[in-house]
Amino acid sequence: MDLKGKRLLRFDCEDCQSGFRLIPSLIAKTDKLETELKSLLDKPHGVAVSEASIIKDLNNRQKRTSSIMIYNLPENNNRHKSDTDEIKDIIKEVTTYIILRFFS
Repeated sequence: MDLKGKRLLRFDCEDCQSGFRLIPSLIAKTDKLETELKSLLDKPHGVAVSEASIIKDLNNRQKRTSSIMIYNLPENNNRHKSDTDEIKDIIKEVTTYIILRFFS
């Protein structure tokens, strides 16, 4: 309502009034978040990665897609025996067990 062109008379319900009181703190929080976001975006993102390292990583991932996983196997402490040799020994033991168990 306009009172002689100089003042406005306004009525807001209690919910609206409490919402209006929150606006300054919301603006301050938004400003703080924008500042934090800008500082994060301005920081360098870790170590520069070369194409060669990306290709090497992709090749390693591809190799691991066909890996054998054996759970609860103790760590190989024998420096003279490779993991491949350890797996071969396990396969021999399992094969021998199956042959003895089911074919004898």
